[in-house]
Amino acid sequence: MARIFKGILGGFSGKVGNIVGSTWRGIDVIKSLPKKVNRVPSEKQAAIRFKFSKAISFLKPITNIINMGYQDHLLTDRTAFNEAISNLMQVDMIGDGLIKHFDLSKIKLSKGSLNVLHKLKVERDATNNKNLQLTWETPAGEPKKRGDDLVHLVFYDPATNKFVTPPPFKRMDKSVRFLLEDDLGLIDINLWVFVSDEDRREVSNSQFIHLKKVK
Repeated sequence: MARIFKGILGGFSGKVGNIVGSTWRGIDVIKSLPKKVNRVPSEKQAAIRFKFSKAISFLKPITNIINMGYQDHLLTDRTAFNEAISNLMQVDMIGDGLIKHFDLSKIKLSKGSLNVLHKLKVERDATNNKNLQLTWETPAGEPKKRGDDLVHLVFYDPATNKFVTPPPFKRMDKSVRFLLEDDLGLIDINLWVFVSDEDRREVSNSQFIHLKKVK
């Protein structure tokens, strides 16, 4: 792919021969049509394609989270989704055959410079799996204005590839208790937590928590 800088002809849209012109994020670009290849992919190529397909399937349901978590508004040469895919492709897959899945503990749903939640702790009620409590602390020296930061939760069920994203809380809350959906209350919990400012223009790195179902 190449960029077009304004010249005598400027940019164009559509196909001319084996060249395609388009505009992406206000930038005129040209690229050649891909050549059809009938070769059977090697084992390594097939593994990469499988992993890429899994990465897209995993992230697509939470595109809005990824656009915030990878700060789409700051990117020019690639989208937040592409940035997240690139990062996810570096994460190892575990399991066997077609039931392989990404190591959830290594996945980042957001990357940024805001402070993460200090001494974050997540607990399930010993008598009711549906009750969940999050607690965290305010470290010495943290600016008071950060109290209005939003705390985002992203729950994930690997069996159904289902994500649940409840409304955010405030960093100043420091303790939150709530009731899980019925289906989430009956399984192990996989949860990402990250922080954004009120405008959702700045974020922290995400934190991952895995909680076993209370028997």
